[in-house]
Amino acid sequence: MVQALRLADGSAPSWGKVRRQGGGWREVSLSGCGLARDHTPRPGLKQTLVAAIGLHWGNTMEKKRWRLFIYTCFGGCATGVSASKACIRLWEENPEHIKIACLPAVIIPGKFKEMLKSADKRLLVDACSLRCGAKLFEREGMTVDEYLELTSQLKIKKERILPSADLQEQVYQVIKTEVQGLLRI
Repeated sequence: MVQALRLADGSAPSWGKVRRQGGGWREVSLSGCGLARDHTPRPGLKQTLVAAIGLHWGNTMEKKRWRLFIYTCFGGCATGVSASKACIRLWEENPEHIKIACLPAVIIPGKFKEMLKSADKRLLVDACSLRCGAKLFEREGMTVDEYLELTSQLKIKKERILPSADLQEQVYQVIKTEVQGLLRI
């Protein structure tokens, strides 16, 4: 669970002090992620937001087990950008079942174990024939339920440009088909 510690200006807990450059106290993420916030349920915090961060409502907030983690290349090519947008769209459409997982975090032993425990299935999407994600997964011993390499799947060449709307929709449909097959939705 992500926890945040809020420090008021001029005060600090007895167990430690955290100052920002220039002196004043600051909010500190205990998770190591600067984006962490207090996720206590309250008016205005939508349940879908809570679901998207892997927590659920209740007296205590617990880690959620996802039906599907999607790992994707966010590479600097048309298929990479299209894949990242498609995966975000699929996550937004299915926040209770799908979550984008951090591809580079596979190399971090603690995160690796957490990823193995946190999802029923895993989909890996590589943007091009370099297969960076597949090589990383293979090196770390991570298995996947489905694998897509987009340039081969779509029979196109890697282009280091922003994608067209048509390519984005094509990539979305390819990934969506795989997701539906894995979730049987």
